[in-house]
Amino acid sequence: MAGRRLLDWAGYYASKLIGHNHPSLPDPRYARRFALAANNKVGNPDFLTLECLEYYELLHSLAPLCMRNEALEVYALDSGAEAVENMLKPMEDIGGLDSAWGRSLADMVRFMEEMKVVRGEGLIEAVPSKADRLVAGLETLARDFPGVIHNVRGMGLYQGFSFRREDDKKAFTRRALQVENLLLLGAGTHTIRLRPNLEVTSEEIDLLLAILRRGLEALAAAND
Repeated sequence: MAGRRLLDWAGYYASKLIGHNHPSLPDPRYARRFALAANNKVGNPDFLTLECLEYYELLHSLAPLCMRNEALEVYALDSGAEAVENMLKPMEDIGGLDSAWGRSLADMVRFMEEMKVVRGEGLIEAVPSKADRLVAGLETLARDFPGVIHNVRGMGLYQGFSFRREDDKKAFTRRALQVENLLLLGAGTHTIRLRPNLEVTSEEIDLLLAILRRGLEALAAAND
């Protein structure tokens, strides 16, 4: 993939809030904070850092209103395996939630900086109109190629659709990457999940839909 420009609709499984090259990220103050966090691996539960505290406060502010009270607890983990382990501890009466690590400081600093961009540019507020454009385009494709794809579903910009045949999904995602430089995220045996970052533009949505149409046309022709 070296040297190729990709249209990313996988988004690291929806963990990437904004694009890779946002102009605010090279800011020197952020770069210094990020370097400090990345250069030190701290056991956060036992040695609470300022970066970790700011991260917890941000997560608290993002919680639904019905949960935002003094009883709300934030528990950060570095992997799914740690989450499962620590949820089992109380069930086994091992005495509460804890972790020797408790999430990467660098990830915390990066997330806080990206959330500044999300809030400053009103990216959450812009989701409904972008989602309407995306969903309308996907539903049109499903109507135009009923023998190939169906079941468009999702919430907001996080949409998906399924192929009628398992082999079609494999061929479609392979062609998308090799021919169109489009990175798609598969799910199960028949489904594509779309996970763009929040700063995706209307032009990029239209470009995606055009690429999807070309791929579906190629599949339909091959299946005839």
